[in-house]
Amino acid sequence: MTGNLPPGVTPADIDRAYGSSVPSHDHEWVPESGGPSFMLEDGAAIFNYTCRFVEVTNTRHDPKRDEVYEETGAECDATESVRLETDANDAAVEAVEMAFHSRDGPPTDLVDYIDPPVPGRGPTDGKLVVSTDEHTVTYTRNP
Repeated sequence: MTGNLPPGVTPADIDRAYGSSVPSHDHEWVPESGGPSFMLEDGAAIFNYTCRFVEVTNTRHDPKRDEVYEETGAECDATESVRLETDANDAAVEAVEMAFHSRDGPPTDLVDYIDPPVPGRGPTDGKLVVSTDEHTVTYTRNP
């Protein structure tokens, strides 16, 4: 979308000047990568989300195929992060983070339990328990 804007101008600049092109809506948060995605960093588990809202401008029904087709308009590009903290000791946190970052793919073998937090849900939702052979670290909103 920024390809049509002058250099140095962002879509956020346009929204600030003329109002949002996306109609008012409740954000529909989904994990950024399609699954519970999180990053372990500096003693915290950070979950990243994007809003999947897309304005439906028109619908039509094809009786021959019994399908409904939608024409879409503006899309919301809002993002949000939720941070879970831990009160585990530094040695355990460092061991878990090093194991997490040494994986080539998703570190599913390190995850013992996951209840992903959702933006705006509440101050106590979300829990992540990550383990190595020697350490277990629990991340929550209020450790």
